[in-house]
Amino acid sequence: MIGLVIIVKEKNLISDKFDITFKDLTREKYLYYVNNREMEHQIGRLFNMNKIFEQIKKDNIPGDIIEFGVYQGFSLSWLARFRDLHKLNNRKIIGIDSFEGLPITSGPWVKHTFGDSTEVIVNKTLKQQLTNIQQRNIIIIKAWFDDLALEKKLQTETNSLALIHIDCDLKVSLQSIFNLIELYLKGIQFLLFDDWGICDEEIPLGFNEWESSHSFIKSEIIYKTFLTRYYKIYSYT
Repeated sequence: MIGLVIIVKEKNLISDKFDITFKDLTREKYLYYVNNREMEHQIGRLFNMNKIFEQIKKDNIPGDIIEFGVYQGFSLSWLARFRDLHKLNNRKIIGIDSFEGLPITSGPWVKHTFGDSTEVIVNKTLKQQLTNIQQRNIIIIKAWFDDLALEKKLQTETNSLALIHIDCDLKVSLQSIFNLIELYLKGIQFLLFDDWGICDEEIPLGFNEWESSHSFIKSEIIYKTFLTRYYKIYSYT
């Protein structure tokens, strides 16, 4: 229990007090975070997200930003910060979550885990972490990833995606996501997996099976931590 309390406090430090430019992150602090797997994950993914937004801006890659698996809104708030930091304010950020937790029990995961969130909680997080300007162009959709109505809803919100952030933990959920986004895979996109290193039979296997069945997709790992993999994908259609 003591260890858990420490981790929660550290997460709050990142969310509330860390300078978004990371200018105060010394090598000593970085090595501390690397030696703590959870902290390496939290700090590492923020660094890598920032680099990807830099590349989207530099290369003028078109499209909105989408997150599958919003939970309580922590990473969604950072996506909004990086979007505005790099003057991509016109891009929508779309967050999709059932707010009922995981749909099934599989491997180490238990059905309904991460169900302790609501749209109200997410909106509270966004209001606490973002300015009024940063909160613009953020859309929350409550739906299961395999909901047939979600496809039509998504088409009304966007016609292109630059960044796809996936935090769904389960292979079955990932398969639903890939079915949903296939229409949007054109040119270059960034595919970010937040939970890669948890269970090889879930997200890694799901991605590898999907990639092997799509010959028109080529992928390149551009950044990673122990728990994340960030890909640049090229679609030749």
